[in-house]
Amino acid sequence: MLGPGGFTPAFPVFNLTTVRYPIGTKDGGLPGIHTDGGPNNPLISAHSGGTQCLLTDGSVRFLSENMNLETLKNLCTRNDGKVLGEY
Repeated sequence: MLGPGGFTPAFPVFNLTTVRYPIGTKDGGLPGIHTDGGPNNPLISAHSGGTQCLLTDGSVRFLSENMNLETLKNLCTRNDGKVLGEY
């Protein structure tokens, strides 16, 4: 069975996403988004206005759908050396 993008993954990958689109993006026609778990599925939630996210320090934070996309990308990159202020 072909996966998203026309390739067959070597093994199933679940709950994995890259940060390509803002929080709450629901347009399934964008590149890399797929209902069966494409690599660019946006962070979405039943919570209105954003999503709850588990951070690697064990804390859970509500991230607003109005969050700057570059800030979100920086938050998800562990080794870029950037210091984030409040978000």
